[in-house]
Amino acid sequence: MKEWVNVQPSFLQTGSRCLSARGFLVNVSDFIRLEVQHQGFDLATKRGLTRVEWMTEAWRAAEAGYLDFPNIGVIEHLGKLIEHEKNRDGFRSAVNVRVGTRFAPHYGDVQYLMELLCRWKPELDECLEWYRCLEIIHPFEDGNGRVGKILYNWWLRRLDDPVMPPNLWGQGVA
Repeated sequence: MKEWVNVQPSFLQTGSRCLSARGFLVNVSDFIRLEVQHQGFDLATKRGLTRVEWMTEAWRAAEAGYLDFPNIGVIEHLGKLIEHEKNRDGFRSAVNVRVGTRFAPHYGDVQYLMELLCRWKPELDECLEWYRCLEIIHPFEDGNGRVGKILYNWWLRRLDDPVMPPNLWGQGVA
């Protein structure tokens, strides 16, 4: 058994199951709660619990379309489900969205970039790169990490047994 040294505070992926920082296997419900918490929401508040409800709703929508590949309309719908208020109009409409130490592409380019991304049907070994591209485009005002985690597991065909993608940019960005 591996020693858990230098474990990221929220998650780490091993084998086929998602582990919490303490090494416990988690189910979909726990995965969602951990991801919402990882995104900075306090689960002891109504705001945090609402985000858990919304991500659960989006996860169920993804499960309903599990046999199809997600397209731009499905991705936009997931974004609206993840953040009912902030994403109600779909893709973001703010020019200078900062993501960590960089700026996301201009909002006027988001639709085109998402259309390009959705043409790509990644093989299993390309799913992480597809997820990374989605996070770089940052199509939504809020909830990009949560939408990305759903789509990552959708592409891997793991919605029933989720895995956490590695944190590609450091703490609090994915």
